[in-house]
Amino acid sequence: VYEVDPDGLKKKGFYEFCLSGDQRLIWHRAFSDRQQKQAYDNQKGICERCRKAFPLKAMHGHHKLAFADGGETTIKNCVMLCKDCHEEYHAEHK
Repeated sequence: VYEVDPDGLKKKGFYEFCLSGDQRLIWHRAFSDRQQKQAYDNQKGICERCRKAFPLKAMHGHHKLAFADGGETTIKNCVMLCKDCHEEYHAEHK
């Protein structure tokens, strides 16, 4: 089980991160397939928002703390939402 999936970290950007402290320079925005599968398994296939069961392919990894606000692309910050709930969430939080 990975807390920080090696796929979540970028190979470039560490020098700039050290100078600026901007974590967006070192984290990928999108969750890796492995991270999404782990979060899906942790939630037992249930959408965190509508509480309905979905196959993995019908769900999206979502940052609990927004990436733009410094949220890391880690399992701890990942929640799986069904496609509709994910779209609704972002429509409500524009």
